[in-house]
Amino acid sequence: MSIVEGRLAKLADTGLITVAEDGPRGRKVYEITEEGRVELRRWMIDVAPRSRRDDLILRVFFLNAVSPEEARAFLSRIAEAASERHEELRELHDRIDWSDDALSVYGALALDWGLRLEAMQREWADWARTKLRDQT
Repeated sequence: MSIVEGRLAKLADTGLITVAEDGPRGRKVYEITEEGRVELRRWMIDVAPRSRRDDLILRVFFLNAVSPEEARAFLSRIAEAASERHEELRELHDRIDWSDDALSVYGALALDWGLRLEAMQREWADWARTKLRDQT
């Protein structure tokens, strides 16, 4: 069971969502319950967003534990992965038939955040790699 499936199952067990439809190959379509809407609203309004712990930055902080070549290779992998994720998000954006409904408006905002984050990570990793270029 994937992390997402596990979380969806937990939400269903607590009554915040229900399975609205079973599809082919075990695919399920979920629907939020009224209790789920109340909890979602409470979480959106009353719960302060947490800063996420970023494993990437922790690793960057400790890059001096590896050779400069290994550090540059690590940063190259970060840039490459960010480029791949950016391309996947760009392809997703291009496949969606956007409209002016709420799902499109807020979905586009979330997708744009992801595009900008991946572009920034790629740019930062390329910049950081140049900072290590002169190290031997």
